[in-house]
Amino acid sequence: MPPELSTAEKLLADHRRIWLEKPSLRIVYNRYFEIVFNHSIPGNTLEVGAGSGNLRDCGFDVVSTDIVPTPFIDVVSDAHALPFTGSNFENIIAVDTLHHLMRPVRFLHEAQRLLVPGGRLLILEPGISVISS
Repeated sequence: MPPELSTAEKLLADHRRIWLEKPSLRIVYNRYFEIVFNHSIPGNTLEVGAGSGNLRDCGFDVVSTDIVPTPFIDVVSDAHALPFTGSNFENIIAVDTLHHLMRPVRFLHEAQRLLVPGGRLLILEPGISVISS
């Protein structure tokens, strides 16, 4: 019998199902991902908050991380304490992630620690609604 999924794992599995069922959602987010990658530089790229693996689904080469274990990520880790040694990445990408972080400034310090000199932190928060406006 398979182990019971946590609430977060169930939520991400549901997000994955929605992603796969809605081509229009994939089109919108693929455009967001293209914007992010158009502003990146060549080299190693870390994705923080990979969730259901949508960035990689769109063909982008990243080391994906999330706090919740899913089949779609490479490394389970907290964005506030990433398990990499310093200056390994030319780019760090966080799409729809920053607003989930309890201590965003701590994450920014982590990003600074992991980026090579001249590296780029690319943050995209596209979720705009009546409430968030």
